[in-house]
Amino acid sequence: MEESQRNRLNSLDPYKDFIYSKNGFIDWMINKQGKTRSTAESYLSSIRTVFQTAFDPEFDNPFSKLSIAFAKAKKNFKEGIDGLEAEYRSFGGYIEVVEEDSDFILTEDLEYRMAPKEWLPALKAYQRYIRWKIDYQRQLNGMPIHVEDDASTFIDLPFGKEFRHYLKNLGMGYTDSSINTITCRLRRFYNLFLRRVMKFDGLPDLGYYIDLGEPVNLLLEKIETKIDYEENGHLVPEISYDNFARGKKGFALYKDFISDYISNPDKYYTVK
Repeated sequence: MEESQRNRLNSLDPYKDFIYSKNGFIDWMINKQGKTRSTAESYLSSIRTVFQTAFDPEFDNPFSKLSIAFAKAKKNFKEGIDGLEAEYRSFGGYIEVVEEDSDFILTEDLEYRMAPKEWLPALKAYQRYIRWKIDYQRQLNGMPIHVEDDASTFIDLPFGKEFRHYLKNLGMGYTDSSINTITCRLRRFYNLFLRRVMKFDGLPDLGYYIDLGEPVNLLLEKIETKIDYEENGHLVPEISYDNFARGKKGFALYKDFISDYISNPDKYYTVK
C-alpha cells in the first residue's frame, strides 16, 4: 500500500465518513440483538479494517451505494426497493470474497496473513442489520419481508443472554449444550416460520414495548395461539414436523421467560 493511500485511509473517521448508518447499527446491536456497545463498536472497527485492507474504499465502497439506495427508496420505496435489494446482495459478495480469500490478506507490510477471526462475524452482523432495515421499510410500505434460507442471515431474538440465564436456572437440568440447541431451534423457527410464513417481525422490538409498559404477555399469547392454528396447516418445507414441534416448545419457553423478565427485571440486571 502506497504511503499516500495509507495516509488517506488513516484520515477517514470510521464513525462519520465511512460506514453507512453506523449509529443505527450500534442501536440495533444493543436494542435488537442484545449486544454490548463495546461489541458493536468493535464490529464497526473490524468492518473498517476489512475495507481498508482487502478493498479500496475510495473506488469500491458499498456503504456509499447503500446510502444512495436507501435515499432513493425513501423518496419512492416501490421504485427504489429493487435497487436496495441489489445493493444488499452486492454487500453479500464482499463477505464471500473475504470468506474465500481469508488465507491471503495482504497487509500494509506487503505480507500475507490469515484474516482476523472477528472480520466475518462483524460483516455478517452488519449484513443482518441491513436486512432488518430493509424489511422494516418493507413492512411500513405494506410489502412482505424477505427471509433467506442462509442461517448466517437470520435475525436474533432479543434478550439472548437473559434467556440463556433463565433456562440455566429453571431447575430443569438444562446444560450449556441443550441450551444452545434450544436457542438455535428457536432462532430458526422464528426466522423461517414466524417471519417468513406468519409475516411477524415484532419480536426484536420487545424491549421497546416492555419499556413503554405495553401488554407484551398478551401479544406473545396471541402469537402462540396462531402457532397452534398454523401447526395444523401448511408448514414451510425447511422445517420438518418434529423441528416445528421443537421450535414451538422453544417459543413457549421464551414466552415464559419474557413474563418472568417483566415481573423480575432486577434478577437479570447482572446478566446484561
